[in-house]
Order: sequence, then structure tokens, then C-alpha cells
Amino acid sequence: DKEIHLIMPLVDQFIPFIKEMILYYLLIMIVFFASFIFGLIADWILTKQLAQLNNLASELPSAMIRQKEIVVPKSRIIEFSQLANNIGIVGDRLKRMFLELDEKTEQLRKSEQTLYRVAHSDNLTGLPNRRSFYRDLEELIEERLNKFAILFIDFDQFKLVNDTYGHSSGDQLLIDISNRVRSFNQQYEGVYFYRLAGDEFIAVIKGAS
Repeated sequence: DKEIHLIMPLVDQFIPFIKEMILYYLLIMIVFFASFIFGLIADWILTKQLAQLNNLASELPSAMIRQKEIVVPKSRIIEFSQLANNIGIVGDRLKRMFLELDEKTEQLRKSEQTLYRVAHSDNLTGLPNRRSFYRDLEELIEERLNKFAILFIDFDQFKLVNDTYGHSSGDQLLIDISNRVRSFNQQYEGVYFYRLAGDEFIAVIKGAS
């Protein structure tokens, strides 16, 4: 019957070991918490940068239409800064292309109006020409809604004016005649004058029997 006593050296070995383990786990918790905080900050920064880039890309169409200045967001991250600058460069180029396209479209529209006016107007008097008369006459015939009358106007001895005073005086006489019929057209509705050629004019009167 012997008694065995187990003596553990708590003061010399076990307690320092426990303190070392507590310090080790405390350090792990601090590192984990710091990593978690750093992850949140990095996620917030990346999300913010991506949102700025998304807004920049989304505003490009409206900026091109309204010709607004494209504002490139600043970033401390080199990759995001380069990407934003590239988007801004592309946006500026697209805006210039859109502006040039708009100018070309406006020039084309003005050219079409000029060509239409040249094709359907008399160069000397500015009155509608023979082409306009045929076009309007076809429309009146196709409508079949209202009656209309056609008057053929020819000036006698107009050739004598050209032979006596020169073609410039004859042209001036045609311009004066055109101004008179144009003022007459402004006073009475439903009367339209056309110059066919030379001293030949046509008047279309709508609503006439």
C-alpha cells in the first residue's frame, strides 16, 4: 500500500506555456481582425472605383449628345486611373466623331435643301419652275377634291426688249414681273405662279370653276 504523488511544475513550465498560448491566439485574433478590416476597406475602395468607372461609361452617350465635358475620376490605384483615362480618351474621340457626324448631317441636310430648291425653283426669278408645276399638277389631279384652273401667261414682244436693251434688261424685266406676281400671290390665297421658260408663266388657281 504505497501512495504515489504527481507533482506538476505549474509555476515553472505550465503557466508560462498557457500564457504563451493565450498570447499566440490573441495575436491570431488580432491578425484575423486586421485582415477582416483591411478586406472591408479594400472592398469599399474597389466598389467605389468600379462604380465611378461604371458611371463614366454610362454617361458617355448622354455626354456625346449634349456635348458635355467628360470628367475622369481620380484614383490612387494605377490600374483604375489608367482605365479611367482610357475611357475618357475614347469618350472624347467619340464625342468629336459624334460632333463631326452631326455637322456632316447638317451640311447634308442643307445641301439637300439647296439641291431641292435649285431643282424646283427658277434661278433668275426664284419662282417655282416647270418641274414644280408638273409635280403640283399631278398632285391636284390625283386628289380630285377641288376644281382648279390653269392660266398660261405669255408676254408679247419680249424678244424686242432683249434685242433693244440687252439680255440684262430683259432679265431685270422678268424679275420685276416675278415680284409683281409674287405680291399678287400674297394678297390672294389659292393662286400659284410658275415660270416655265423665257417669258412664259403659268398660274394655277385652286377652287376656280
